[in-house]
Amino acid sequence: GGTKQISVDFRLITASNRDLAALVDEGKFREDLFYRLNVVNITVPPLKDRKEDILPLCDYFLDKINKKYGINKELTPKARETLMNYSWPGNVRELSNVLEMAAVASIGKNITEDLYF
Repeated sequence: GGTKQISVDFRLITASNRDLAALVDEGKFREDLFYRLNVVNITVPPLKDRKEDILPLCDYFLDKINKKYGINKELTPKARETLMNYSWPGNVRELSNVLEMAAVASIGKNITEDLYF
């Protein structure tokens, strides 16, 4: 709302699940914007290719969910196995959503392998 110009120093962090370089080549993403955004590129493989991350992420999300809802849910060993064997096309967001739905909808302390995919 002011009239004075104020200098700022910030870093913009962006994410995409698309190959932006390929989209630039196809003319579907602006080349100038791509090069402004693509200063430091960090590629994170999909969750299906990082199976070792699934259970630690489950523990992290379940801890947050338990605190959020004031509950104390735990995954059964069979539920953990089911989560490890799923391909996770929606990646980490899908994992988080599945765990939240399972925690809220499950009866009792244990979240069983009958998860909500």
